[in-house]
Amino acid sequence: MTGHEDNKSPDPAPVDLTQALSGLAFLLDPANTPALDTPEDSFRLLGRLHDRGLFVSTFSGDTPWERHGADELLLILEGEAKLVLLTDGHEHPTQLSKGQFLVVPENTWHRFETPGIRILGLTPQPTETSSTDKLPD
Repeated sequence: MTGHEDNKSPDPAPVDLTQALSGLAFLLDPANTPALDTPEDSFRLLGRLHDRGLFVSTFSGDTPWERHGADELLLILEGEAKLVLLTDGHEHPTQLSKGQFLVVPENTWHRFETPGIRILGLTPQPTETSSTDKLPD
């Protein structure tokens, strides 16, 4: 085996989103309290692309603020949500529904308000979070 083969990527394989979403529990209940013992039960890593994880998730309620060191792609698979971006100290809400996606610019604080969605995200790692009680600095 040569050094080239050591770094070879695995053969691509199709991913069944229906199967990937099956069994995922909602992260938050309608009262915005954790509905799970472990939030990981709401997220499933499908693969990686460079410094990003390809995730599917199911959640409802208002999520904490978060940001990443690179652009993040968010695609609504089911449901609808308000995605709130924080720029220049002001909240900018955008309504998203099934089949729509948005690219959140790097280092932009953002959060969801939703009655319930299933989402696919290409998310840079790591994720920085802040409480929903106060706006991040």
